Amino acid sequence: MIRKQDAVRSTAALALSAALAAAGLAGCSEDSPLSSPPEQFGYVLTSDLVTSNAGTAVGVATDAAKISARLYPGAFIAGPRGQNLPNGDLVTAKPAPGNPRQVDYTINEKATYSDSKPVVCDDFLLSLQASSRPDLFGSDMPLFGQVEKIDCAAGAKQFSVHFADKRGERYRELFGPGTVLPSHTVAEKAGVEDVVSAVDTKDEQALTELGKAWQDVFTFSKTDPSQVPTSGPYKISARKDDGSLKLEKNPEWSGVEPAQSPVYLWPQGADVKKLGEHNQLSVVDTNRGAGETPGKVAEELGLNGDEFRVVESNSERVDTLRVSDLGPLQNPDSRKALNACIDREAIAKAVEEETGAAVQPTGLRVVGSEHPLRGYLDDINDRNIKVNVDEARSQLNGMTIRVGFLDSVPRYKKIVDALKSQCAEAGVNIEPVPRSADDYGLLGVDYDVALDTRSANGRNSAVNATPGAGLKEIRGAETALADDAMTLPLVTEPRTILAEVHAANVLDSSSDTGVSWNMDRWVESDEPVATGRASDEGNDGAEGTSASESPAAPEDEEPSK
Repeated sequence: MIRKQDAVRSTAALALSAALAAAGLAGCSEDSPLSSPPEQFGYVLTSDLVTSNAGTAVGVATDAAKISARLYPGAFIAGPRGQNLPNGDLVTAKPAPGNPRQVDYTINEKATYSDSKPVVCDDFLLSLQASSRPDLFGSDMPLFGQVEKIDCAAGAKQFSVHFADKRGERYRELFGPGTVLPSHTVAEKAGVEDVVSAVDTKDEQALTELGKAWQDVFTFSKTDPSQVPTSGPYKISARKDDGSLKLEKNPEWSGVEPAQSPVYLWPQGADVKKLGEHNQLSVVDTNRGAGETPGKVAEELGLNGDEFRVVESNSERVDTLRVSDLGPLQNPDSRKALNACIDREAIAKAVEEETGAAVQPTGLRVVGSEHPLRGYLDDINDRNIKVNVDEARSQLNGMTIRVGFLDSVPRYKKIVDALKSQCAEAGVNIEPVPRSADDYGLLGVDYDVALDTRSANGRNSAVNATPGAGLKEIRGAETALADDAMTLPLVTEPRTILAEVHAANVLDSSSDTGVSWNMDRWVESDEPVATGRASDEGNDGAEGTSASESPAAPEDEEPSK
């Protein structure tokens, strides 16, 4: 589609081409309009495009959920208002009558991978197995810690998930995007005949091979992604040498067809200015600050500020330290002591200097900074972010703590440098451990603490509370998580989303999928779209949820001061 603001430009280009041809000069001009690349619907992400497996630690670190949101949609889809939207195209989940610890799942009979193989319970069972063996699978899916077992017969379309005692309320957060993957493809790569049998019999050799394959099959540098089947509305049809991906309609998809196909995904570091000049750019997810001037970020990226709008961010993600319970921080007191030497205000300033984005210090793990109950948690937040060098020194003086982080994220280095300086006052040596996506390492082995960015969705497995819970439950959960200190939240994620003015239905979610949650509803409109929707009646993908919205503040309580 030729965008209206480019119509004059295109007409002039054709006229120039004709003039050049008449003069016999068309073949001599390197800048000839005839040599311009075709228009594309392009989407630039904030990280390198590494894997479509969002269940691995490196997948979490590189935001694989943004890639796989509509390649491998989850059982529920986190929407723009914090909802969990049931994904009936994949599976239906219902709590068992009279048994709050059991949830019964029925896979859609039409749910099929792009290689024509059916989605079966083996795929879900493999997710649980992967979560329980990070040593073999390199996994990071903590909420599965609430699950005791899955009843699954090989090849079945029905299965049941059994939760541990007093667990099960958060079943909507299980089997998230990029975690329910084609077990038949993994098994073929691993040379394992029966995934269910290997899991049930705890066949260590088979599990070892499955773990390696579960990572390698979905890593773009190790396996051609165009040969890997997907279950969602899109499949990857090509990967170029520059790291970009071409997504096209999955021919086996039985749901509503994608509104836009193909969609091109570009990694961080892509030449945004050049893509914009060639009309190959529709959505940009960036860690830069938006500023007070409309168009500021677009212009900093070399784009025309009048041709891109800022999309409202609903992100509740936080730059977080994830702590291993092995090594120097085995007990809660040592983990809380590490927390005590952290000056989050100083970290926020360092991040703002790096990105231009104003971020907020936070000590909360369940709710985000814009949550309606946030004002009722000030006392807990203030307690969690209080600096106490003496407490840190009493527990950790003379200790070395290794902090691992993805080296392709510039602000992570700034954060770790700040931690090193701050904790040195308490006699603690913070050792930076930068890692590449190709060699990300393992928490508890290669480093003691991992720095990454995450939402609360699918995390904090020690509690039942979600952002949709009541104040009492949220306060209890925040207190319990702070006492355990397995994660140390630092500052909110710096982020700005740009959309070309004709790109409609580009809406952010509060989860790790970001704007990708409804990528198949994106569409290029004939007219500029001011609000982000094609029309007030247009389907942006946010309908159909029975999940509760975030609660309003209770009337009988005042926010803590």
